[in-house]
Amino acid sequence: MASGTRGEPVGSWNKDPDATRAYGCDWSDWLTELGTSISASTWTAASDNATGMSSTGGSTYSTGGTTRKTFTGGTPGESYYWINQITTAGGEVEERTIEINVLER
Repeated sequence: MASGTRGEPVGSWNKDPDATRAYGCDWSDWLTELGTSISASTWTAASDNATGMSSTGGSTYSTGGTTRKTFTGGTPGESYYWINQITTAGGEVEERTIEINVLER
């Protein structure tokens, strides 16, 4: 399970507080370098997140090496950080952080 401590975001997106949207990470370059694939993917809110945004449904991942999770809610003006932890078919574990900025649109 992810530690809850966020790293530097690998991606940043803007989201309306009333929108329900899927965001994710592209792991394909790293996976190709290792010659492996994703066997599991989990998402965890960073420990310093503001309240008000939640994730829904399970984490999805593709054979191409991307992961996605659906997020809803959030407080306008706040930034939320989510940590995606994957396990590869070879047993390697890695984490990446994404940033979602909530703005009224």
